[in-house]
Amino acid sequence: MLKCAERFGRLQSDSATAIPSDVLNRARGIIILHHLKAGFLGGGDGGHGVALVRHPQTGRWSAPAFVASGGASFGFQAGVKQSTVVYVLMDDRALGSLVNGSLNVGADVGAVAGPRNASVRGDTITATAPILIYDDSGGLFAGFALKGSAIRPAGQANRVYYGRTLPQIVFEHSVQPTPSGIVVVESLHRAAGQAMHPAYGVPY
Repeated sequence: MLKCAERFGRLQSDSATAIPSDVLNRARGIIILHHLKAGFLGGGDGGHGVALVRHPQTGRWSAPAFVASGGASFGFQAGVKQSTVVYVLMDDRALGSLVNGSLNVGADVGAVAGPRNASVRGDTITATAPILIYDDSGGLFAGFALKGSAIRPAGQANRVYYGRTLPQIVFEHSVQPTPSGIVVVESLHRAAGQAMHPAYGVPY
């Protein structure tokens, strides 16, 4: 979990990849994934990370729940690509996929590359998108790929860590973040230019 906060911090530290604070302040939820993709001609991809949802009334972020992704890729491709991918969930359509237990980006819910700081104001293309995607890529991956990769709850990890399911963790807001979870939440508040919510025991 601390690795997710670290990767998110690195993405935010680079002006070329950082998510604008305006986007984070409007976000309904967020998924932070460490994603690895490899292949030659045909290939596969997978990832693991956390998902959080913001309470609609209080603005408080939920405890981070564990998620995983995986899928096959088709088309000419070669090399390895390792990246931090952040999915910013902007509306009920995106959150609904988490309720149902699986999010197939681009198939179940539309997604577009998120705006950067220079273009976020006055942006009309991404203003109504359910999901905005940001990434900080490393390594090399060449070619065009059509992928069918779903983000799903890491059920066993959530049961062992919290004793709850993903919907219970992120939507009921009754699960308190652990110390490492608070680090993730704090990194989101810092990136959005917000103080921590008093429910976390940190001055507001």
